[in-house]
Amino acid sequence: MGDKCGLGHFMRCVSLAEEVLKKRFGDVLFLLNHEMRDNVFLKQFNLPIEFNENEKKTLNLFKPTAIIIDINYLAPDVIEHYREWAPVTNLAPRGMPKFYADATFNRIIGLDVSPPQDAYDYVHFRGPEYTIVGTQYKSIREKLYQLSEKWNRRKIIVCMGGVDQINMTETVLEDFIRIEEDIEINVILGPLHPYCNRLEKLISGNHIKIIIDPVDIAREIVKSSVGIFGMGVLTYEALSIGVPSINIGPSSFHDIVAKELLSKGVIIYAGNYDEKKSLSIRILLSNLMSQIDAVESMRNKGLKLIDGKGTERVVNKIIELFG
Repeated sequence: MGDKCGLGHFMRCVSLAEEVLKKRFGDVLFLLNHEMRDNVFLKQFNLPIEFNENEKKTLNLFKPTAIIIDINYLAPDVIEHYREWAPVTNLAPRGMPKFYADATFNRIIGLDVSPPQDAYDYVHFRGPEYTIVGTQYKSIREKLYQLSEKWNRRKIIVCMGGVDQINMTETVLEDFIRIEEDIEINVILGPLHPYCNRLEKLISGNHIKIIIDPVDIAREIVKSSVGIFGMGVLTYEALSIGVPSINIGPSSFHDIVAKELLSKGVIIYAGNYDEKKSLSIRILLSNLMSQIDAVESMRNKGLKLIDGKGTERVVNKIIELFG
């Protein structure tokens, strides 16, 4: 795992590791870039972590039967290097890794790049049924209809990912501070969000609340009827607990993701962030909130599309393929 890997990628690996340990399939080890050694975010996880200063020695001692990578655009020669120890499974959706790993699992059906002529003899499992959701979402899903606090029509949740380097959150909040309706807006910021103080100042005196690194993000999300998200894994995880969303795509790749979810009727796409000058999430939200039946339809479709069992499917398939 690299130092520029997003939190969503890391949490996806954590979810897989927890499933492996839960099913007693074997031991797990996280091998991270040494530049992450002092990252305080890692300290909350009770998982075995090693850093790659002496990667070969670590792998020789651990003797993996499968290696999982989740780094967009990882070079093919790096994948081939890891194959010296075990078959390589890729979870990253972007770039060439999916064509050079032994197996790839992606929640997205579409491809951002064409297969190269020298692609490895890979197997590719694609589709929303392979969405890896976090343990917290699975827990909420299991008791969803017993929850007394869920899908409040007057609550909106905003989250643009764990890091949000380009600060899409500010774009949304600048629009939302003009909302006059009686709506409670909660904004989740990840533990590494670089603009916390700036956003706190922006919403000062408004009807918006910021929550930084909540203990249970799934429980915060399920309280709301609609989310305002980027096009990352959070959109899928929210669907798994019945929260449809209005989305902004931070790149052209996310336009591909949006097109697939739009075709399923589970999101509203506000467009690419590069075109933000012409966007008004506020207007889209106002229109959606006035259509109770439309929100309910999106919710039911989302619950069927993302059934919360993707993590188990992926782990079982990896065990079936590589033992």
